[in-house]
Amino acid sequence: MIFRIVQFGMWIVRTWWLYRMLDQYCHFQLSGWKSAFFLLLNGCFSLNIWTIHHVPLWIAWITQILVDVLLIPDARPARNLKLNAGRHLIWTIVLESCWLVGWVLFSPLTEQFSMLEGSVLSAVLGMLLSMAAGTGLFRLVSLVKMPVLSIQSSCILIFASLLNVYAAGLYSRNPTLENWVLCLLIGISTGICGSLLQKTFQKQDLEREQRSLEKAAESLVVQQQKVEENSQSLREVRHALKDHLLILQSLNQSGQTEEIDRYLSELTGQVSAKSFSAFCQDPVVNALLNQVQEQRKDIHFDLMVDPSLQKLPFEADEILFLAINNACEELDRNPSLTRLIEVRIQPVGLQLVCVVKNPLFFHKTLQSEKRGEDHGIGLRRMHKLADSLDGKLLIEQNEVFSLKFSFPKSRCSFFPEQESAPVDSSLNMESE
Repeated sequence: MIFRIVQFGMWIVRTWWLYRMLDQYCHFQLSGWKSAFFLLLNGCFSLNIWTIHHVPLWIAWITQILVDVLLIPDARPARNLKLNAGRHLIWTIVLESCWLVGWVLFSPLTEQFSMLEGSVLSAVLGMLLSMAAGTGLFRLVSLVKMPVLSIQSSCILIFASLLNVYAAGLYSRNPTLENWVLCLLIGISTGICGSLLQKTFQKQDLEREQRSLEKAAESLVVQQQKVEENSQSLREVRHALKDHLLILQSLNQSGQTEEIDRYLSELTGQVSAKSFSAFCQDPVVNALLNQVQEQRKDIHFDLMVDPSLQKLPFEADEILFLAINNACEELDRNPSLTRLIEVRIQPVGLQLVCVVKNPLFFHKTLQSEKRGEDHGIGLRRMHKLADSLDGKLLIEQNEVFSLKFSFPKSRCSFFPEQESAPVDSSLNMESE
């Protein structure tokens, strides 16, 4: 009875060794009592396969592989289940074949596991030596750690494992010195061969990665050229704007108001006087909101501006322009969205809060520069402008894309006698 308990204990030790060796390549994640349960169950199956029923070598090896794959604790992410299961199976085949070579090489000692009574010391020593030999051969095969096994390397590893099992079977049928040496040589040579071939495939993977990096570098060069072109275009636009402002300044100093109106109409398109609305006392804000309503008649603008607002800082004007422009572009890219943009400019406590909302097609990455169809041209610029006002800029993404920016109300000017509009509760930024 004690000898049988020792046998069972050594099979559990072997299962734990197998788990630790495979964990280097398969990265198992279970721990605690679940691992202990699976290890005990695997030990029970191993005891039945190799000790109690004396299953033929090939059948015992294949059965043990299936048991290992099913019972070795394994809780890898489901998204890579197919790839991970393949890696698990390949390395289990390799490790079991390496252990089998050690098992037959030290058969005078490991034969104790096929007996009801025997030497406890011999049984323990035989299992430890078989695991040591298996570890050495497995290290040869896996000198080069490959995070992803290719089809070629997988086939080579399986072939090397089959050679090991063949050599082990040859020695178990005719345990002579010549066959013992042959079994050892086959195990070592297949291990070295597998390692060298893995290095070859690793070199090919490195070459493919190098080509991929070169393509990425070429793509970066193209992107850099586009950035430089866009930067040049931006400089040209800024220069043109400066020229227009100088012309307007000159006309204003000479009192030619009609000429100013005509010039502005040519630049921005005529806004009908009948359709012009005074949302507040700030002419820039009024001009901006009227202009977008006139140019984007396909979009409904829900506007709520505090009528006592007299002057908004230039930085806030620019943030407002960029936010509204982003919202319009999002609706243009996704025609299925509701054609609605909400704009709120109201004081909340000691802060002036500005909000621009538009329907959202999918959540954005909130990167600081625009790529593809991500929301936010000049997001870095808007943050910089908000910082210059000692304010903050917040973004929410639910069913709508909401951009809020607030700054001290002292940066603005108001007509105190003007009645303020009711405050929208969505402007409260304290919860942010």
